[in-house]
Amino acid sequence: MEISFVRLAGHPGGAGELIKEDEMSGKRYGFLVVIGLVAGLLGGAVAGRLSFSQAVAAQAAPGPARILSAEEFQLVDERGTVRAALSMSMGGPGLILFDKGGKFRAVLSLATGEDSPVLSLGDGEGNHRATLALRVNGEPYLALLDKEGKVRISLTVDKEKGPRVALLDRNEQTRAALGSVDLTKVMGTGAIEAQQPVSLVLFDKDEKPIWRAP
Repeated sequence: MEISFVRLAGHPGGAGELIKEDEMSGKRYGFLVVIGLVAGLLGGAVAGRLSFSQAVAAQAAPGPARILSAEEFQLVDERGTVRAALSMSMGGPGLILFDKGGKFRAVLSLATGEDSPVLSLGDGEGNHRATLALRVNGEPYLALLDKEGKVRISLTVDKEKGPRVALLDRNEQTRAALGSVDLTKVMGTGAIEAQQPVSLVLFDKDEKPIWRAP
């Protein structure tokens, strides 16, 4: 091994005192190793404390729940009056909206037992006045009701026969029909007559045709 010598700076004497450079480097290396070990131990301890603190914080402050399960949710105003309800109380999922007096004003539901959608609107007295629905066979249906809840006007679209509008009396008897009436009736002679698929028909109180065009 090659050994070199260096002169100690500031040492008295002409020639000065010489020491081995490799010995000096070994001492420096050992000192640096000790410092590195101490720093590593301190760094590991700090990192461990930080990791533990983060884990505890994560357990102490969980995120918001992604799923809430219930049979009914209610929204109330500042007075505690229920203004909306999302509920399964109607035999299926339904959203009900109420006015300030607690009267129902609108319902959107699948509560028909066949999962057919129904939208119903109510007046200020809590009466159903308009209903829009899809029947089980997929045909749309619109009904306008009076204060007693009786259907007075209905609009349907038959898959095969097309649209039909009907006007009904207070007893919900059809008094006039426009569109695909496709009426079949027994004549006085016993013959069966099929009405035009698109026509206007007027009925009496017993729903017997009394006039038609064409």
